[in-house]
Amino acid sequence: MTAARARHTATLLDDGTLLIAGGEASATSEIFDPTTESFVPTLWAMTRPRSGHTATLLAGDSVLLAGGSSDSMELFTPLDQKFTLDQATLSVVRTGHWAFKLSDTRVLLFQGDNGNTIDEFDPTTDTITPKGSLDFHASSSSLLANGKLLVLGTDVAGLYNPDAAPPVPDFTAFDEASVPGSSMLTRSGQSAIELPGDKKILVAGGMNAQYQLTDSVLFNPARIWTDRDDYQPDEPVILNGSGWKASEAIYLYAVDNETQRWTYETTVNADANGEFVISPYFIVELRHQNVTFTVTAVGAQSNMQADVEFTDANFQNLTITAQSVTVTYKTAASPQYTVTASFNGNSQPNPNTVTFSFAWNGTPPIGGTVSAFNPPSVSQSGTGTQTSTFTITTSNTTLAGTYNFTVTGTDASTPNHVVRTVTGALVVNRLAPTFQNLDPSLTITQGQTITRSGRLNAGNGNVPTGTGTITIGTASATIAGFNGGQGTFNNVPVNTSALAAGTYTITYSYSGDPNYTSATDTSTTLTVTAPTPTPTPTATPTATPTPTVTPTPTPTPTPTPAATNLIVTAASGTYGG
Repeated sequence: MTAARARHTATLLDDGTLLIAGGEASATSEIFDPTTESFVPTLWAMTRPRSGHTATLLAGDSVLLAGGSSDSMELFTPLDQKFTLDQATLSVVRTGHWAFKLSDTRVLLFQGDNGNTIDEFDPTTDTITPKGSLDFHASSSSLLANGKLLVLGTDVAGLYNPDAAPPVPDFTAFDEASVPGSSMLTRSGQSAIELPGDKKILVAGGMNAQYQLTDSVLFNPARIWTDRDDYQPDEPVILNGSGWKASEAIYLYAVDNETQRWTYETTVNADANGEFVISPYFIVELRHQNVTFTVTAVGAQSNMQADVEFTDANFQNLTITAQSVTVTYKTAASPQYTVTASFNGNSQPNPNTVTFSFAWNGTPPIGGTVSAFNPPSVSQSGTGTQTSTFTITTSNTTLAGTYNFTVTGTDASTPNHVVRTVTGALVVNRLAPTFQNLDPSLTITQGQTITRSGRLNAGNGNVPTGTGTITIGTASATIAGFNGGQGTFNNVPVNTSALAAGTYTITYSYSGDPNYTSATDTSTTLTVTAPTPTPTPTATPTATPTPTVTPTPTPTPTPTPAATNLIVTAASGTYGG
């Protein structure tokens, strides 16, 4: 490619070339031509960078690019290789969502936001219509041949109907009664893709709620079933169907295991809900004793295919109880199961004898052993039930998880060897650890940082893997691991220096691992006090000394000079020089 890309889109255009768009910071795109094995940048760049967006081929060979850390959309036209920003915007910012073209006027934009919301876009009117939301985040969603979506999550699986209008719910969750085996669909991290031909959905990979890798399963959106599994001569077979494309013609035919010929061929039209009922499909005859029929239905428009099997046999079905005791990781246990074989009708002159066998459906549990059936086979003449028990023994090394198995009952006393199966499960629960020996509540002055110590275990030697978290208000720290036989952690620093004054709950949390459940503790608190201000000393003023009064000197009186009288007298005698 002309640029390194991640979370980009690749859209097959009508001329066989591939538009590769987004997945990098500069909003580039390119065209890959498989005939020349070359990548050429488009003439124009996208209107903005996108990553985790969707690209949907519309009528006229244009491509709608939507979302990708944005609520905007833009349209690519191959003729001028130009991207044009659409005036309509999504109801929310979407990333990692799904886009499904329901028709030329309807594009469904599914989840990819925190609210698990759904939008519908009409390219002909350039309008977005919010379609509500689901109460869970889908781990995958797939458009089925009947126009509905198969939506899978960690704890739920079901069908979303984009045509539903209130009060009809738009999402219907599966359960084992309505869709047998649907519990195997719940998972996360899987891929789900429609197969050509019969239009089944292959769900591969992912982990279940116990963090265990799951087996691949096939989901068939179309279904047919009869009003019973076993018929007597002269009884009508009532055939039901659901999950087909609305109003499509459905071809039906039956094959029996005795003649291996197609019989009872007919066509029925599904109603507006994709359902039908044929009553009767045909009448069971006396010659059908111990014959097994397989009826196949094929949709004329959808190409979906479904099968159902029923019989005119005495051995009708198998059921199995849940395990008799709770099994937990690190504790040996011996849960018991009871299998019941049901018989209907007349098996004269000889009773029907059913022999049991056991097989794990996937990887067997470590340290698990299965006992023999007691009794290994049962017999019944006419209508009634017979039971047999077996035990699965686990050890303290058996890992937590759900281990599915199949019990098979084979009636070898009939010419066609009627076989019935039933699925059971060994459930090994995860251990529940607790936080213990935690540092007590404490009080600090605002601006200080603390450390915390404690341990997490489910009893001595039962220490979870992984990391934990300490949360105090907006401050948090990671517990890097739990050490030794007690799962200790010591002096984990928590930067509480930015916390305001107040009292905070100290929350210790652990998210769990394949063998241990999550754990939380909120028993201790941290009190942060505002620092006591240090008083600023007031300077004592230096006393200004009182000036010593210099006594004003008493003036010395100026003595009044005594009058001087100069008397000059003439000298007597003679002066000679």
